Amino acid sequence: MLPEIRTVPDRPYVMVERKGRDENGFYAAGQAFDALYQYVVRNNRQEQMDLMFGIAPDAGMDVPDAEQRYQAGWFLKTGDAMPPDADVKQGILPGGRIAIFQHVGPYDKMSQTWDKAWNEWLPASGEKSNGQAPYEVYVTMDMEHPETLLTELCVPIE
Repeated sequence: MLPEIRTVPDRPYVMVERKGRDENGFYAAGQAFDALYQYVVRNNRQEQMDLMFGIAPDAGMDVPDAEQRYQAGWFLKTGDAMPPDADVKQGILPGGRIAIFQHVGPYDKMSQTWDKAWNEWLPASGEKSNGQAPYEVYVTMDMEHPETLLTELCVPIE
């Protein structure tokens, strides 16, 4: 499995963070994305939204399940300011070189793609992580046909 190496620009976003993992190892992604979606709809900002993304900054770290963070984000088409909200953070995801692995299929199989990217490709590639947390970009989101879901697994590299 070889990634596509892209140089991407800085990307403005809005984000909601939630903590916790369930007994199946899934992060509190659903709760975070629900809160983010409600914020966008409540403020009538759907037209400003681009692709959704997710970051699990504590993945692979020695952090108790109840404290594991999940950050649900939505890239903005423009950097325009969004209405303030105590639960929503607005920021910029730093650009740079990214190794992008495509995962096609249901989310519950994504850990296999991450394992190949992070534990097989990265050590053998000669590339190095730049220290930024890896993230997922949800390119298609047809939940009625999970076998067609397309997710880009993004590993920021030096």
